[in-house]
Amino acid sequence: MRTGMRTAFASTLLLPAACSLVDNPLYVMEGSGSTTSEATSETTATSSTSTTEIPEGSATGESTTGSTTGSSPCGSCSVQAPVCDLSTSTCVECLDDTHCPGAAAVCDPQTLTCVACVRDEDCAWPTPICDPAMQVCVQCQDEADCAQLPATPLCDPSSHACVACLDDGDCIASQPFCHPDLHACVACLDDDFCAKLASTPHCHPTVHSCVTCVDDDDCADHTPLCQPVSQRCVACLEDAHCISPTPACDPAGACVECLDDSHCTLDPDLPRCLFGVDICVECLDDGDCVLPETCLIGKWVCNDPG
Repeated sequence: MRTGMRTAFASTLLLPAACSLVDNPLYVMEGSGSTTSEATSETTATSSTSTTEIPEGSATGESTTGSTTGSSPCGSCSVQAPVCDLSTSTCVECLDDTHCPGAAAVCDPQTLTCVACVRDEDCAWPTPICDPAMQVCVQCQDEADCAQLPATPLCDPSSHACVACLDDGDCIASQPFCHPDLHACVACLDDDFCAKLASTPHCHPTVHSCVTCVDDDDCADHTPLCQPVSQRCVACLEDAHCISPTPACDPAGACVECLDDSHCTLDPDLPRCLFGVDICVECLDDGDCVLPETCLIGKWVCNDPG
């Protein structure tokens, strides 16, 4: 009877998996001669085996690769670092590329931040090289990367772009200066170089070539206006700058008698504009004359053939 009670009592104990019944102080093997220890309701069995702590808010057996929704050991993550890395219980920007939309579409596995690239394979033409320091795609790291671009064979170490020149020594006689910002060879950088050229004494600030004028202040006398396209001093830019008897402004910036018949109103006997010569004449063809008169080509007057 006592043996049955012992066995029944022992079977209700929660024993650690690594322990046997023999190791349990509350169990005495029958026939050993030992005295049974008295158990009370406050006796607690402890286990020497290790356990895995499950993070608060995680289900048992949940993957620890990361979480962006639900409760997590990271608490509430920010917009700047929205992903919970369950392996470290910290909020990070990304764990893989799927967390990186937009231009910075690659997750750096070292920093767990979204970057433009971590290797050249992440880049494409015209910026096929990944700069390891800035982690952005660039055109070049050295001159070898610009070898296929004859117009821009040099690599600018600051912008990592292929350029035409880095200093004046890379330029030719007709364009002897390397522009410090454009890294392009130009004819001039300021008026000092152009001053020795009488007809083009000014350096244009945009195209960097020697021109006659940059603005109206560079012009005078009968050609007081600077034409913005040709950068030449001209008499007019529009008809309003001209007066009779030359009321029309031609494309070259000169005031002429006419460009079309609408300008030929001063003399009613000369109603037609001779295109190209820009003068008002009596006729251009026989239709401008009254029969039997015909238009005398070359003199542009109506003539009676009889």
